[in-house]
Amino acid sequence: MPARTNDFQELVSLIERTLAPKGAKITDSAEVEVFGLATTREVDVLIEGPYGPYTMKVAVEAKDEGRKLDIGAFDALCQKYRGECRVLVDKFVIVSRNGFTKGAKEKATRLDVELLTLDEAKEKDWSKTGPGTCTFQKPPHVCKIFFLPPIEVPDVKDFWHHGHLLCPHGHDHGPIIQYANCKIFHQLFPSRPDVVKAFQQKLARSPQGEAVLIAKPPVNGFTVSYRGQQHQISSMAIHVHAVSQTGTGKHSIFHRQSSRGDSRLLHQIEMSGGGMDLSLIIPDGPTPPPQIGLRVQPSGKKGSEGGRRKRGHH
Repeated sequence: MPARTNDFQELVSLIERTLAPKGAKITDSAEVEVFGLATTREVDVLIEGPYGPYTMKVAVEAKDEGRKLDIGAFDALCQKYRGECRVLVDKFVIVSRNGFTKGAKEKATRLDVELLTLDEAKEKDWSKTGPGTCTFQKPPHVCKIFFLPPIEVPDVKDFWHHGHLLCPHGHDHGPIIQYANCKIFHQLFPSRPDVVKAFQQKLARSPQGEAVLIAKPPVNGFTVSYRGQQHQISSMAIHVHAVSQTGTGKHSIFHRQSSRGDSRLLHQIEMSGGGMDLSLIIPDGPTPPPQIGLRVQPSGKKGSEGGRRKRGHH
């Protein structure tokens, strides 16, 4: 590390005191591998160690300048850690004695880079610098539809899409799923903001990060017509489900060697939340359009069991 004031040396010592008992290794002026090059680059402070169940490398860049760090200096650091021939770490943090300009702060927010003044860095719990959080969200959607008397069918999805609701006057109100969506999203939600607010509050309070709203539109005297049969009904219950839960996320970088000897950098993001595990693999570089690998499965499942694998250009 270049010559620093006592304050920055104190910061390094503080990080060491915080993390050393937890098994982390802290190195001043660390030489770190660079993707695609045989040479290395210097990192002011390198933290290597366990963060929860993960092992990560976190770089800390300390800027002891007489003015706020501006967007130009921020861009230079981003190029070092995010650009071509980047330094291979999982996360980087910038510490500046005199803070940051508005432009640097705005761009850091967009790029998810942590900025700290020297005083903030001294107060920070460095044991929590590891995996960030992510939010799983699934907007409100119709998940179940029930009728009384019950209608037994072998294929519920086919029933929803091909069963039609007929009112007492003989008017066809369309497929069951279309009718349910119309009642919820075109009538109930727009006209009853109190219901929407209560649903959102229920979702926010839920430890599981999910909530269900049950709506019962008046259908007395209606008939369900399905596959040539008529079913008289007295009531209908529409279940609306939504998910919003924050979980942990891990970002890893690794190389893939092709049969031709080419090497490519891959980013793997693993997240958990909302009762689901998600694994996303994204090849580095903007061109050609990267092929993304995605696996989503219920939490606790191993391998591909219960999961969905997708590949595509995005």
